[in-house]
Amino acid sequence: MLNPQKNIVQHYGAESGFSELQPNLNSITKGPDGKIWIGTENGIACLNTLSSFASYRPVAGKYKLKVRASANNYFDAAPIAFYHFTISKSFWTTWWFYGLSVLLIATILYWIFMQRIRTIKKEKHIEQEKFQLQYDALKNQVNPHFLFNSFNALLNFVEDDPKEASILIKHLSLFYRKLTAYSQKELITLEEELELLDSYLFIQKKRYGSALQVSIDIDPGIKKTSWIPPLVLQLLTENAVKHNTVSKDKPLYISIITDQDQIVVRNTINYKMEKEESEGVGLKNIKNRYKLLTDREVKQEENNMEFIIRLPIIYN
Repeated sequence: MLNPQKNIVQHYGAESGFSELQPNLNSITKGPDGKIWIGTENGIACLNTLSSFASYRPVAGKYKLKVRASANNYFDAAPIAFYHFTISKSFWTTWWFYGLSVLLIATILYWIFMQRIRTIKKEKHIEQEKFQLQYDALKNQVNPHFLFNSFNALLNFVEDDPKEASILIKHLSLFYRKLTAYSQKELITLEEELELLDSYLFIQKKRYGSALQVSIDIDPGIKKTSWIPPLVLQLLTENAVKHNTVSKDKPLYISIITDQDQIVVRNTINYKMEKEESEGVGLKNIKNRYKLLTDREVKQEENNMEFIIRLPIIYN
């Protein structure tokens, strides 16, 4: 066989398994895949000339190497030496390596997962502390605000009607007793909020009489199952009284109803010519508290006739 690339002639005889084949030089061909086919008297021989064949690497297993040496190019009488050897699998292809790799990866993933959980818990704890500080600050704005306005309302009765003033003081005491019970809570039931509102409205109705008309139409089924930040309805009612004229000629109408998943508070508009002093905590306070408790916003509307606040109902 002539190898033109190396410029050598290679002989394949009996030592290569070609004994008595008697190849025919007129029956040699090369296939499209590079293999050389040689016709002989006893069969067809195939020579694989592909480069991939030269780079062949045996797989793991047991092997026997046969070696025959000759000084005169005559190998028939030369003894054959045998060399037995074993090719072992690479350690990265063994089952124990796969097992250790899976265990190591699982351990690393578990460690990363636990670190993430600790980080989330820490961030949540910090966020809860921040939330509590913000909410406590907002709650602390409410109590002095209502106390200031309540004593202003009470001052008129002390001078004109001491007996009525005494009744009002009792209701004010009852109100603050309830307020103390709920002051440490972020949320109270709608039923508890309505009880607080009733105590507040008793004081205001004694002051304004029929000039203040309040109607409450709340679905009884949600009073105990829905929640609200303390004093929200009281603050909205107080804002309506503070900013509007309340008189027999121009009564103030306030309605509180439920509409699907909202509590709707409406009041007629008849703004005072001179605005009363305000601490600026009413509606802004309510919006800030809801913002800390839920993603749903407090909606505010106003037209020529009414001022409307829509509060999302909190069920959980």
